[in-house]
Amino acid sequence: MNFLIIKVIIGFLTLSLLQQSCIDCDPKPVNYPQDMVFAIYPEKRTYRVGDTLNFFTYTQENIFPTGFDINSDEIASQISVYQYFNYFSDSVYAVKAAKKFDSFIIHGERYPDQLDLVDVNILGYRYVFIDSIYLAEIGIILRDTGAFTFTPFAGGIKTELNQKCETFGIFPVYYQNDNCNWALLDSLNNTYTPPEYWRNRYTFIVEPN
Repeated sequence: MNFLIIKVIIGFLTLSLLQQSCIDCDPKPVNYPQDMVFAIYPEKRTYRVGDTLNFFTYTQENIFPTGFDINSDEIASQISVYQYFNYFSDSVYAVKAAKKFDSFIIHGERYPDQLDLVDVNILGYRYVFIDSIYLAEIGIILRDTGAFTFTPFAGGIKTELNQKCETFGIFPVYYQNDNCNWALLDSLNNTYTPPEYWRNRYTFIVEPN
């Protein structure tokens, strides 16, 4: 058989399979949250080595439609951290900052990080569905001194997990209160942070115990 004809047949079969896959898929609608939030308790500018921060994030929005299968959909995110070498003059990030924190799950599930992110991600986590909301709560133990920023925050939604109709989308996660220490961030970074970016990070200093 002519090689060109073989290529045409293969191309036609591939296109047919793709079209059939699209026809078979009926992706569920997802209402991506416009303002999913996280909070840190207690809110401070300065902490001590050995302190524990409580990280809490949730959404009250009806993200998935009525009747969704909680076992085939998920919301996941991560807590990323960067460290500054010098509190007020050097904006260069230190490597392996995530190793200066320990963490434990209060509500939620651990979500495996990619190997190339283990130096900057304290942990990845999945939200759990409790009392009509998706939430995650994580304890973060401060193990070393420095100036740090938790940033940036984004969440991912997957529907129809491990199915051919699996879909994925990303949305921002913002700090829910005003006290995210954005002025400290500017002093560390020697720059000006526009107000619209204040809420996607949390900056703080850890001093010796």
